[in-house]
Amino acid sequence: MLNIQIPTFGINLILGTDGQTVISSLHFTTSYSVADYNGYRPNQGPESPENQFRWLTPEGEAVEFKTLENFSEVSGLEVHGLTVDYDVFEDLQKPIHALVKGMPSPVYHAADLNFHLNPMGKAVDAGIVIPNVNDGFNGEAPDLGALEVDGPTVIYGVRGLDPDREFYR
Repeated sequence: MLNIQIPTFGINLILGTDGQTVISSLHFTTSYSVADYNGYRPNQGPESPENQFRWLTPEGEAVEFKTLENFSEVSGLEVHGLTVDYDVFEDLQKPIHALVKGMPSPVYHAADLNFHLNPMGKAVDAGIVIPNVNDGFNGEAPDLGALEVDGPTVIYGVRGLDPDREFYR
């Protein structure tokens, strides 16, 4: 019998914005849960916690780790996980935090952001095939994130709207 483990949490790009939170808090409470093939950019701001990865073990113990490598060694999760930065994208900058504490940060609209991957970035060909999700990939393996380099435009959500007329602003 062929035993293939497909991540229950995989091929994502999770990029911190240097805030006051951990970058990953995985509350997997089974010994058979799988998280792998994700890319993480830990928070690096002055108020960011030292430990960026939190894991709830199958025994119910909350454990924190400073690096993805430490997290992977102890948990057995994210064996193929990567530490990335904003340069995995063609042209996407880290969001701006409010300059004054208590003031809101700027509002970003998805249509104004470029989530296309940098063809030379670490996220290219770094994923795993998830049947019916990314099995039409280009290159040696699927890319991390929602968009495949040189792939067709993916449409999520409502279809048939006028692409020149934004519906959410």
